[in-house]
Amino acid sequence: MVVSSSLLIVALTAWVIFMLLNPLSGTYLNQLRNLAEHWQIFRLSFIVALTIAPVFLYFMISLHQLFLPFVSITKITGYTISVFYAVAATASYGAQLTLVPYYLNQNKFFMAELWYFFNPDSLAYFINQTGYALWAVAVILLFWSLVKREGIERWLGVLFLLSAIISLAAYTSLLAGVKTLDLLTLISGVLTLPIAMLSLILAIKRLKGMVSPGVQGDKVIKLDQVEGTDQNFESPLEQKDIASQSLGQETNSEDVAIEEPLDTDALNNKTVITKKRKFMVLLVIVMVFAGVIGGFIGVVSYMNPIPEEVELLEVYNPQQQELSLNTPVTMTTFNIGYGGLDKDRDFFMDGGVESRSESLERTQENSREMISFLQTLQPEIMLLQEVDIRSSRSFDVNQLKMFREAFPHHASVHGWNYKALWVPVPVFNPMGYADSGITTFSVYAMDNPLRHQLPGSEAWPRQLFDLDRCMIETRIPVKNGKSLALVNLHLSAYDKGGKVREHQIDFIKQYLLDQTVEGNYVIVGGDWNHLLYPEQMDDPAFMANWPDWLMPLPQDFLPENYQWAVDPDVYTVRDNATPYRVGESFATVIDGFIVSNNVEVHQIEGHDLGFTYSDHNPVSLIFSLK
Repeated sequence: MVVSSSLLIVALTAWVIFMLLNPLSGTYLNQLRNLAEHWQIFRLSFIVALTIAPVFLYFMISLHQLFLPFVSITKITGYTISVFYAVAATASYGAQLTLVPYYLNQNKFFMAELWYFFNPDSLAYFINQTGYALWAVAVILLFWSLVKREGIERWLGVLFLLSAIISLAAYTSLLAGVKTLDLLTLISGVLTLPIAMLSLILAIKRLKGMVSPGVQGDKVIKLDQVEGTDQNFESPLEQKDIASQSLGQETNSEDVAIEEPLDTDALNNKTVITKKRKFMVLLVIVMVFAGVIGGFIGVVSYMNPIPEEVELLEVYNPQQQELSLNTPVTMTTFNIGYGGLDKDRDFFMDGGVESRSESLERTQENSREMISFLQTLQPEIMLLQEVDIRSSRSFDVNQLKMFREAFPHHASVHGWNYKALWVPVPVFNPMGYADSGITTFSVYAMDNPLRHQLPGSEAWPRQLFDLDRCMIETRIPVKNGKSLALVNLHLSAYDKGGKVREHQIDFIKQYLLDQTVEGNYVIVGGDWNHLLYPEQMDDPAFMANWPDWLMPLPQDFLPENYQWAVDPDVYTVRDNATPYRVGESFATVIDGFIVSNNVEVHQIEGHDLGFTYSDHNPVSLIFSLK
């Protein structure tokens, strides 16, 4: 016990010291980029961290054997859960020494960020927190009875339970996405240090014989005063019985007189045993339920595709035509809402209850009507979002196929941004499986089509069921030897506080700056999920109804040599908290374009379709290249 307590104190203290020495700061992406300069401290930190879980496991077993050496189902269950804790925590820490440097060497910052321990949205952080939630359950099982004792033992029990409860609260807050409670993890960890110190003090006292191992209270006979007894007994009744036999006491009338309290004690013991059995049954049920959820998350994690930072896409039905200078071209962006978010539907993420289209027939009808509108408009270039291939929410209607067949003279490039094995929410009407993305259509040639994974992601495991946001970049050749860098994007919508979108906006800004250096023509369009008409913020009624999913753009976002092409007169999106109600539903402008200064804007026009077939209205840009 002295050895295990000392090792734990050393490991925890060393970990705290290395955390204080950690010089990394800034965004998680910047920390990863600067990690090479501080790799020695980072590596030493997690070499120390790797020792914590095994040492803690050794400490817990040693402590439990000292106080409660008897075998029980609770003990076996607690030990088993402790092993799972050690595996999870060690895997999380070990990833910092293996996966993080591997992905950094491959310049795969998205994957490195996914496994970076100090990113609270990372998989490594979630695994670590899951491990400590298991640790908390094991602690409650193994050490709750210490609270009933006296002195140091009681304080150990109190500290153990307090740390465990706080750890479970921290894990619950992580699952609920309440990041303000992240501090609970630190508090729970800090409490383990006095636990180790008290255990060391108690172990030293016992070595000096200052505390008798059999003492449970005044009512329990000290076994070291009874000859021929060298056994440990949990029950005070058993101790009294052995003591009486050893002292040669004979049964008499007085003994009969005290049998009633003994029977009462036995009855109390049976009641305790019954309660323990009920507790164990409940614990088994909880563990089975947790196992089912854990198994589901494990399968989804295994099947979840990991996007590349940059992926070369395929051009379907390639065309050869090049863009000419000073020739007007029409481009339309349209989020088609998977053919299911028509005027009569709401959406659970906006505060509604629905997660799917009304029916197969309604999905097909909405898709056909949007195709018909675009065929009438005849744009040379189309940027489409939320195009389903095979999804439960759209009743497996292959909208990509429908649009390709409807526009046989257009080339097309499709980039996936939503592949989910099964989205389990809402619980009673789950969204189900999903295969969806964004698609660019063009009558012109599209060279070197690339799918760029946008940075930032939701906390794990929510990210398993969320979109992998991306943008599609294509290069349309121009007859003067240059090219038009055309980008189709769909940014995040439900990241709390817009934290993910901050990374995405920074990425796009850097992309625009890079294109300026290359001297290309540039058009970036699509669903920005940001307010593109800031003048609305002067309207008190608008501000009073501002939904959580809408974010303003940073004032310094737009670089020099670029301009917005937005129609403020036609709202392009509605809030889906309820079916659409004209004049009542919240609506604003989030769809539009950014163009470089060598692109002339002739006309920008939003098309008011009354949100009849989608929760978005299309927007058309007529432009020419200078």
